[in-house]
This record gives sequence, C-alpha cells and structure tokens, in this order.
Amino acid sequence: MRRRVLITGFEPYGDWSSNPSADVASALHEHQSATLTITSAVLPVVLENLRARIEALLDAHAPDVVICLGLHPGAATLRVERVGLNVADFVRPDNAGEQTRNAELVAGAPHALPASIPVHTIVASQLERGIPATVSNSAGTYLCNAALYQSLHIAATRTAKPLCGFIHLPFSPAQVARLMGGGASDSASGAAPGQDVIASMHITDMCEGVRIAAEIAAAAVCSTSEQMTHA
Repeated sequence: MRRRVLITGFEPYGDWSSNPSADVASALHEHQSATLTITSAVLPVVLENLRARIEALLDAHAPDVVICLGLHPGAATLRVERVGLNVADFVRPDNAGEQTRNAELVAGAPHALPASIPVHTIVASQLERGIPATVSNSAGTYLCNAALYQSLHIAATRTAKPLCGFIHLPFSPAQVARLMGGGASDSASGAAPGQDVIASMHITDMCEGVRIAAEIAAAAVCSTSEQMTHA
C-alpha cells in the first residue's frame, strides 16, 4: 500500500531570489515508489493564514506523512528537527512585512510539540546513504518553526493523525556563489561575501535526503498501522 506524503517548501525571502526548499519540494512532486506517493506545495513566507494554508493542504490531500522544508542559511548538513515551539519571534519581517515578536502561535497550546516522524532513524539512514545529516534541537522561531508547530498541532486534532516533521536545508551552490560574489548578504550565513567557508549542498543530494526521510516515515506509518491492527 502506498502512503501519501505531503512535502512543503517555502518561497524565497529576504535577499534571496530562490529557496532550495521550494526547489526540492517541486522536484519531488508526484514522485512515486512502491511505498509512497509524494505531493508537494510551496508556502508563502507569511505568518498570517499559515495555519489555514496547512489545514487546507491536509484536507485536500489527506496525507499519512507531512514533511515541511525550509532554508537554514549556513548549515553544513540536512537538519532534521526534533521539536516545534509555540512561539513566533522574528529577527526579520516576513514577506508581508510583519515582524512578529514573542507571540504564541496557538494561544494556550503546549509550549513545545515533538516531531512525530522517526527523527533518529531518518538521520541514520541519510548518513548511511551518504547524505550529511544531523538531528537538530531547534527549528528557530521564524516561519520554519511555525510550519512545524502548526502541522503538529493540526495533526493532533485529527482522527487520522499524519506523522509530521521538518527538515532544514543548506544553501544551494548557486546561492553560495552569489553570496561569495557579493550579490547577497545574510548575517546567519556564518561568513561574509568573498569568504570560502560557506557550506552548501547540491539540490540533487537534498532531494535524495528528503526522499529517504519520506520513505522512512512512510514505513513508520505502516508499522504503526500493523501494531494497531494486531492490538
């Protein structure tokens, strides 16, 4: 039985004309294997109505697994997030110009929710297959964290609860080339334009890492369903 996997990315933001999370999500759209079918969507980098957009995607596609993607400037690996926080505290405005500070994403909800995809198994499988990856303990407090927390909170309210998680992606090589050439700047990159210490990963490798995560998560859904059947 094929499991339905929803993958979301984000549109470009800040100084960037591209976002690898959107590129990876789009590249994996309609991917199929023996165990899963992937549908993808690209979200605006806007906090307002983010929850409604995620709810609409879950209503439309009824996924068994939701994996949200986002850019982590300066990361050297894929970062599989362990937890989402019920807080929005932006160091920069979103694409609507709103700079939310120290606000709850969901009023009165738990301060933190753990990712429900098998984080450690995913990272171990990515490393085994040659994709640099690590478990991350913080998705930040910007839109990436908001997507993770809202996905987890929405899933918890549903009868059929999809497994949810988030993977942060590094810069693409093209983004690093632009940064080194002085075409963009980002204080989170860990390096100034012209320096040669800025990490990147090819989109092909990012796609493979996310595909591995989707396969592992789909297998976890199958395992959970079998346990419930025999309980």
